[in-house]
Amino acid sequence: MKISKLILTVSLILVAGTALATIKVPANPYKQPKAAFNYVYSMSVTQHTSDPWAEYLLGSYYEKGYGTKKDTDKAYVWYRMSTDHDYKPAVAALANLKKTMSASQIQENEKAFIVTRKASVKRELNALKNIVGR
Repeated sequence: MKISKLILTVSLILVAGTALATIKVPANPYKQPKAAFNYVYSMSVTQHTSDPWAEYLLGSYYEKGYGTKKDTDKAYVWYRMSTDHDYKPAVAALANLKKTMSASQIQENEKAFIVTRKASVKRELNALKNIVGR
């Protein structure tokens, strides 16, 4: 428990420098799990970034129900997104999560991952078009 608290604290500190000014970093993420979840979610979704660390954290939050409802299917998809960047902690977390799922669950989650990845790429392309003014 102490190690996971340390990892989360360090992680939030590292990401704080890349966040937009409108996103408020929770002062104490362990007393404000919903705020911590929202912060990391905004880093991955709202800002159209493909940060393997943030994707891994979202998977972890969904898997454990930290700041959000526990959802192993969403955890699978976010871990899988992070493994596309060969993020080692996500590779290990996904392998462990797969051990708790049936073959049909894994197959359905892979389909969800493909749809999510396509949507993510489309968001990134749209964000780039907005940046370059096309």
